[in-house]
Amino acid sequence: MTKKIKILIGVNLVLIIALFFSFQSFNSNSSTIDESISSFALRDTSGVDRIMLGNIELVKESEDEWLINGEFVAQPARIKSLLAVLSRIEVKRPVAESSKEDINNRLENNGIEVKAFSGDELIVNYQLSGKDDESYAKIDENDPFIIYIPGYFVNISELFTIKPSEWRDNRILNTSFNSVQSLELEYPHSPENSFEIKYDGSFSTIEGIDRLDSAKVYAYLQQYQDFTAKFFVENAKTLKDSLLNAQPFCKISLKDLYQGRNNNLRIYINPEVIYGISENPAEVVVLDRQKLRNFLVGKPEFVKPK
Repeated sequence: MTKKIKILIGVNLVLIIALFFSFQSFNSNSSTIDESISSFALRDTSGVDRIMLGNIELVKESEDEWLINGEFVAQPARIKSLLAVLSRIEVKRPVAESSKEDINNRLENNGIEVKAFSGDELIVNYQLSGKDDESYAKIDENDPFIIYIPGYFVNISELFTIKPSEWRDNRILNTSFNSVQSLELEYPHSPENSFEIKYDGSFSTIEGIDRLDSAKVYAYLQQYQDFTAKFFVENAKTLKDSLLNAQPFCKISLKDLYQGRNNNLRIYINPEVIYGISENPAEVVVLDRQKLRNFLVGKPEFVKPK
């Protein structure tokens, strides 16, 4: 996780702490600033369904899903943090007359255009840039302002200059005890460890286990709300072809109440790296060895002791 991403996610916590103090942070000149040229904050984010950050387009597809540039699903936590940042931007003061030319050039040549829409209505639209810990913004050809997030000292524009791939939701398998229909783990080299958890309409069962430890089944399935890839491998056709010619260590098949979550994942364990081939999304991924240990368990794990 990059430093900028950590800062963006951390903003939520800081904003909550700073909320009380922010109401007292305006100086005496703030009331005289024309809002038509200094209104940068999204005061109500509930109706926002499209955001443009330079060449990144985020579109709300459903209550819990945003698409990045029409290709990838965005991480929900990062969208939440982004909306929090956009809603709390405040004007610190106008840019000094002596600095206006420099800041205007910076905004025009290196700035990011920020737009937010609700349906076809353009709610906010401004240029954003920064230098060191200062952030600057202006609307159209009006004078620029120094802006900030109360209680947080950071160059706001740096939070938005993130590669689309860094916004991508890296969950590969996503289910829970309440929505799983079936989850099968097949170990080709040790079939005695293979198992399938099925929901029969009332309970989750595993064929061949009479004394099923339901608590362990519940805890195990809940982990699948956070089965993530470390990263997606780009230009992976040759690698994928090579992996498909080998026997996987494990094959995981998921069927969920929400069909968009259904997926098949083949896992290949090598000494240096663990690869996965996912069908939905159709990607080659690198998996975290430490995290994977919690998922790659055998059938005996679910037998309740006598």
